[in-house]
Amino acid sequence: MTLASGRDIAAQNCCLALQKAQFRKFRSMTDLTQARALPAATHSRLEHFPVTFFAIVMGMTGLSLALLAVERAYALGSWGSDLTYAASILIFVAVSILYLLKAIRYPAAVRAEWNHPVRLAFFPAISISLLLIATLSLPRAPAVAEALWLVGVTIQGMLTIAVISGWIGHRAFQTPHLSPAWFIPAVGNVIVPIAGVDSDVPCTAQSFERPRNGGSRGVPGK
Repeated sequence: MTLASGRDIAAQNCCLALQKAQFRKFRSMTDLTQARALPAATHSRLEHFPVTFFAIVMGMTGLSLALLAVERAYALGSWGSDLTYAASILIFVAVSILYLLKAIRYPAAVRAEWNHPVRLAFFPAISISLLLIATLSLPRAPAVAEALWLVGVTIQGMLTIAVISGWIGHRAFQTPHLSPAWFIPAVGNVIVPIAGVDSDVPCTAQSFERPRNGGSRGVPGK
């Protein structure tokens, strides 16, 4: 073997060793990238779809009620309240379907929200949304409004008891857990009489609110 051929063989071996090292490095980097991408691939946005999205319906229906009051006070057209009323129904249906799918596929995530010290208070937003939609439906479709109101008041009563039981139970709530969201269950009980006094079961509606001035109440929008 000549000196030149020996140098060529050594150079070839060096190149092969370098290529193998680069291949191992590339393979390890590929495996690491795949390992990091695996949780993202299995991650589901539906699993983290929050119950707080029902608060959007509360805001939309509140806006619709305000527009309805302005339209009646100034004898304006009802296009503003009608548009927000339709948007409220669509948003409620969409959010309800998504959250129902979450409850079916990821029940543990729903239980985690129920056990959360802040998100717990947002569950009555479901029944409050129904009650507000019932209030908006009252001048448009009284029969539909009464059906929605009966469903909403039933859910509201159960959720109010369940949430308050959670508050006074054995949960270790801390000062940072206190938030304005804790007023949501109480707000729902105030909303019940707004549409309920015009239903066939006004006594049920009035039981959610303390009588004032001899039990008389004004109904907004009448």
